[in-house]
Amino acid sequence: MTVRLALLGAGSHCHNEHIPALKQLRDDPQAPGTLVAVCDRDPQKAQGVAEEFPGIRVFTDLDEMIQTGGFDGIVAVTPTAITAQIAIKIMEAGIPLSMEKPLGIDMAEAKAVLECQQRTKAQVVVGMNRRFDPLLQKAAELLSERTPAYARYCLHRQARSESGFIEDVCIHALDWLGSALGTPQLEHVTPLSLLDGEGLIAHYRCGEVPTILEVLPTVGIWTESFTIGGTGWCLQLSWGQGLTLKGRGFETISVGPPDKKASTYFETLGFINAINGRGPWTPSVAEVYDGMAATAQLSELCQNVKAQAK
Repeated sequence: MTVRLALLGAGSHCHNEHIPALKQLRDDPQAPGTLVAVCDRDPQKAQGVAEEFPGIRVFTDLDEMIQTGGFDGIVAVTPTAITAQIAIKIMEAGIPLSMEKPLGIDMAEAKAVLECQQRTKAQVVVGMNRRFDPLLQKAAELLSERTPAYARYCLHRQARSESGFIEDVCIHALDWLGSALGTPQLEHVTPLSLLDGEGLIAHYRCGEVPTILEVLPTVGIWTESFTIGGTGWCLQLSWGQGLTLKGRGFETISVGPPDKKASTYFETLGFINAINGRGPWTPSVAEVYDGMAATAQLSELCQNVKAQAK
């Protein structure tokens, strides 16, 4: 069936990531899903989406949209401060949900979302769109045929000094490393004091693979990459440049960078396929809860190390 989607939230993140994905669905006559409704507390924002998708219904109240119905699932693009509250309301209404990460502002809210999902058996996927990035999916495919011996993730940004940024980006890296290599276990962390903020180098073991996370949010450059290798081979993946696998005994494999919005499009397709019974309900609330717990542990250990150094 053609899955009918309702969109909740029409802010900047929605316009940057989700609207392009929904337009791609709209423009494909063979697409298995379509947008039929939008809801935002700001009527101008909701109407702005309706102008890009003529014929969809417009709401400014979630309860009214739920009561009116006429859709098969909700894509909720909400600020972290209300994500848990909104997710619980939708789950208790029995409506399939694609929700944002993190699950809430802290582990207490995340636990409430997890407990609601387990109690209601709600059908939920969480927006870990790196799982759907074509480069990372190709990397996971190549890694499944090899035995990694080490891994390194590097993230550098110009000036991201806001509170919670490190945890927000680390959950993506740890989620993908966990799905590709094995459950991450934190061994130790080294906090770094930078000129305009803080960073860290964390040592993990993902399954049996020693793994380093280097996160430097205020170093004045933008780079993000994974390097994973083993005996006689090395895979390097960098956003903006693509993927390269080099080694002995085989030709170099190179994959160019995909469209920047591709991961959100495939994430939306994953939600649609799950509703249609053609795909799994993943990333699940339980999976992302574990990822949040891992980043909370990282943040706590980092703070403890800094306190002991004073």
